[in-house]
Amino acid sequence: MKDNEIQGLYAEISRRMSVRDYRPGELDDTDLGKIEEGRKSLAALDDSAALLRVIPAEKAGVSFGHAPCCLCSYAKDDDDARLNASFLLQEMSLYLSTLGFGSCWVGMAKPKNGFLEYEGLPFFKLLVFGKAAGAYRRESVSQFKRKNLSEITDIPGESKVLEAVRLAPSAMNRQGWKLYAEGTKIRLYMANNNFLVKKLMDPLTIADAGIALCHLWTAAKALGVFRASGKETEGLPHIKGFSYVQTIELTEFK
Repeated sequence: MKDNEIQGLYAEISRRMSVRDYRPGELDDTDLGKIEEGRKSLAALDDSAALLRVIPAEKAGVSFGHAPCCLCSYAKDDDDARLNASFLLQEMSLYLSTLGFGSCWVGMAKPKNGFLEYEGLPFFKLLVFGKAAGAYRRESVSQFKRKNLSEITDIPGESKVLEAVRLAPSAMNRQGWKLYAEGTKIRLYMANNNFLVKKLMDPLTIADAGIALCHLWTAAKALGVFRASGKETEGLPHIKGFSYVQTIELTEFK
């Protein structure tokens, strides 16, 4: 995405909301054209195989709040690809908000059988979108129901890039992330699921991690402090109850 578009995505982080009720009726070709243009310009987290596809909700067999469309993600059968797919979905959710559309992650939903594979990749997660029947943005940050920054990181002081993660949506609003710093590196960890719910919750945890990374990456890019992103393999601290996901390195904290 272009720099001005990333600035627009960043602005939506502090006001986007999950929309659960939509105006009935399909989107017109002009709207769909803008959405498709945004989909094609998305910046991926990495080169892991992941794709997004816009499908009319009725055609896909997805019913949620009268939403006319759904955005389905497809990813190679590994965690890196699913993480990338989730990153792309949240990036698209922010982009939809810049266009005046509401959206909502529907974590347990699946399209019907004809849409469970796309270009050789299996379906992962989806969000629905359309023109909201009511508000599609919050009026202020105070309307977010989120943990305090001190509950998700021990990094001292205030930081706009960390605040972007704090405001990120998550499945059942669990906010299962922890952020740790070493120098200008910010490492994302996610809370482990216990064995009773592991099969059900692990895919949602991966999705949450992708959302958090999208907000962190977008904020770093918009604030001009992004240096690099990737997965470290050595020298990682062990955090009891949490698993390391990925690192985003900054030029400076901001």
